[in-house]
Amino acid sequence: MPLSELQPSRDGRRTVFARAQLPFLIMTLLLAIAVAVALPSDLLSIEFLTGVAIAVAASIVALTVPWERHSSQWLITIAVADLVAVAFLRFAVYPEIAGVGLLAIFPALWFAYGFHPAYAPIGVIGAFFVTLFPLVYTRELPTSALGWVNVLTLPVAVALIMLAVQTAATQMRLSRGRLIENSRKLAAALDESEDNGIIARTIFDTVDAAMTFYGVDNRLLIANQTALDMSNRLGFRLDDPPFADVDVLAADRTTPLPAEQQLVARALRGEEVTGHIEWLGPPGDQVAIMGSARQVHRVDGHLLGTVIAAYNITELANAIDVRERFLTTVSHELRTPLTSIMGYLEMIEDEVDAAALGVDGYFSIVRRNSVELLARISELLQFSDKAAPVVRSSDDIRGIVLAAVTNAMPAATAAGLTVEHRLADGPGALVDSRRFDQVIDNLLSNAIKYSPAGGTVVVELRHTSAETVLSVSDTGAGMTPDEQSQAFDPFYRSASARVGAIPGFGVGLSIVKEIVAAHGGDITVSSAPGEGTTMTVRVPRQVEP
Repeated sequence: MPLSELQPSRDGRRTVFARAQLPFLIMTLLLAIAVAVALPSDLLSIEFLTGVAIAVAASIVALTVPWERHSSQWLITIAVADLVAVAFLRFAVYPEIAGVGLLAIFPALWFAYGFHPAYAPIGVIGAFFVTLFPLVYTRELPTSALGWVNVLTLPVAVALIMLAVQTAATQMRLSRGRLIENSRKLAAALDESEDNGIIARTIFDTVDAAMTFYGVDNRLLIANQTALDMSNRLGFRLDDPPFADVDVLAADRTTPLPAEQQLVARALRGEEVTGHIEWLGPPGDQVAIMGSARQVHRVDGHLLGTVIAAYNITELANAIDVRERFLTTVSHELRTPLTSIMGYLEMIEDEVDAAALGVDGYFSIVRRNSVELLARISELLQFSDKAAPVVRSSDDIRGIVLAAVTNAMPAATAAGLTVEHRLADGPGALVDSRRFDQVIDNLLSNAIKYSPAGGTVVVELRHTSAETVLSVSDTGAGMTPDEQSQAFDPFYRSASARVGAIPGFGVGLSIVKEIVAAHGGDITVSSAPGEGTTMTVRVPRQVEP
């Protein structure tokens, strides 16, 4: 801190006086005592008394005048007055007390450290004034080299001391500036860190999900109220290993889920969990949750812990279950009487000459609509059966595809379409032949329904060392990006399907996606408006254990 730095208060003025002027005043008074003892004849000399008086007066002014109300640069007058005082004191007792000139170092330090570097030359000039004052006062120049050495030694020494102090002061100011800046940045970083902590905690407490965060030692660090309420209701503790409950079922609500396969246990093993569903709690009071988890790392990869989020989806799961049971029940209830109607219709056609009676057109309409209605009911039954377990029974993908193409040919011919197929020979992925037949039937049915007369449907099958790839392409109206994003959603029907009155419930592609996923594969769509659609199914040849 510069000696001239003033706080805007009386205490600041006193601090500056104690640091800068008081040491000079004390040395002046000690010199006076020394002169009184050693040189009593010089004590009352005009020069000595003048020097002491100037030093005392400058000290009183420095202490009492409210410099803090004005620019601190006015303190330069105090330092100049001190140099004048030293000049008179040195003239009075030199050479008997040769070291008296060193008192000039005190005001010189003011200029070196307390003020702007531009004022430093004043200190050097003042030191010259101290040694030249006797020559000016007596009007006698030194007559020897030693005399000139005595004149120059003090100013040169003061100049070198000022240079050293000023260099050190500059470095100190720079260091202090860097320290202040670093402190400011640290304070800002701490504030930001605290703000981020508050934001994170607020997010934890605001989201409608059970949120927990575990440290690297698997110790619970943060849990929001939703997580605590859920764990209390279900009767297990989030902070107590093995972080699992005995009454936990898998997503099918039937299969018991062992502790090591439950959400928290999987997360703390380092697994990245997405869409994990389990049922918690005793029978009659079960809660369905869908959870996700991932580890949290610093930028350098250092592990900080694991965050887990779980949503209560009980109402949604129950609603889906009710919907599926309703669809299954309704489908069966409709199919039974419809099958009976179609059977009696065939019997009537066998017994009655509809053409002779002129009602053959009516019979044709009834038969066509009955077949269409049975197809729709079969769609609903397939949808309710889409989650059935996969039983891999055949790797003759070519045979399955060829049979499906053959079955689709009458419908394609009736629609005025050409069906082409390019099917690779040899075994493919091991699949559930019944379920995979559903995949091909649905893809072909869609391609035929959405293609205009004169179009072409192309079925291609190929094998790689890793997977079997099936694609079904058509020359239909194509799909917009928005339609593609919803194509696999249950009961989704595009605007063109609704406007064109194309029959169907919009469940075919969702069934396909479920079956393909059950085989460990995936399905993608490539389309553009007016350019047709290509559905591509990929099924791995290596069955995961």
